[in-house]
Amino acid sequence: MILNDGTGTGYQLKIDASNRAQTLATSQTRISDISKNKGQAYVISSGFISFTDADFSGLIYIKNTDTEERNMFIEHIRVCSTEAVTDPCHVKVKVIRNPTAGTLISNASAAYKANSNFGSANEFNGIAYKGANGNTVTDGDWFTQFINHAPGHSINDYNDSIVLPKNSAIAILVKPCDTMEVCCEVNVHFE
Repeated sequence: MILNDGTGTGYQLKIDASNRAQTLATSQTRISDISKNKGQAYVISSGFISFTDADFSGLIYIKNTDTEERNMFIEHIRVCSTEAVTDPCHVKVKVIRNPTAGTLISNASAAYKANSNFGSANEFNGIAYKGANGNTVTDGDWFTQFINHAPGHSINDYNDSIVLPKNSAIAILVKPCDTMEVCCEVNVHFE
């Protein structure tokens, strides 16, 4: 194979003196590509909720009920908290896999759902509930946990490694060390 320098032709590669092809590449995340080209990326948010309970309370519940049988991928989970009376303070966060029961689910208070592509008319094809102080999750399996330092936020990047096939769900529970407002945003996409 012979490599010839095609500089200036507009349709051939530039080959340098060391016989290396010169390229320019642009990379973007998978969720960015799906948001731009398919309009199937969403932000699911609880909004700020006041918590006073000394035990874990349900913050957000998300279930994939996609009618096209697509998987839902979680890009990241972001938890924010306001300033507390006690300083320093933190929020313990638990993530539960496939919950089906508890007042977080049975009370069914709709979470905020927004398409990440402001030009897309597509709507979130799943269930999303926001919690309240004292909401429970009584089943499901522990998945992970982390701590959010108050005031502040923590972003846990999962880079689409959390996959919710149809009828799978996730719940996020929080336990603040003091009375404070906490919110959660989960970035998801369907594919």
